[in-house]
Amino acid sequence: MALVAIGTGFGVDKAVAVQDLPNAIRTVESNARDEAVGDRSWSIGAYQIQYAYWKDSGVSSRWAQCRDRQYAERVVRAYWQQESQSTLNKEERT
Repeated sequence: MALVAIGTGFGVDKAVAVQDLPNAIRTVESNARDEAVGDRSWSIGAYQIQYAYWKDSGVSSRWAQCRDRQYAERVVRAYWQQESQSTLNKEERT
């Protein structure tokens, strides 16, 4: 099982399994409220996804659909996959 450290910036508070990470993010970002709107309406849904993040994810449809939890999770996972691959590619070149 893969673990990720969750912290407040003052040290690691606890380790959670990677599969539990989405729930932790939802809780921190919006108290797990799908209808949440934040950052002067720049962020929407339980994950508080901004337009640029959604666009970079490459998931089709509309940004407003990020209020739907299942759709938002697809966006987050697609974004993570792209960013992790980009990071790996950069590390391979150095």
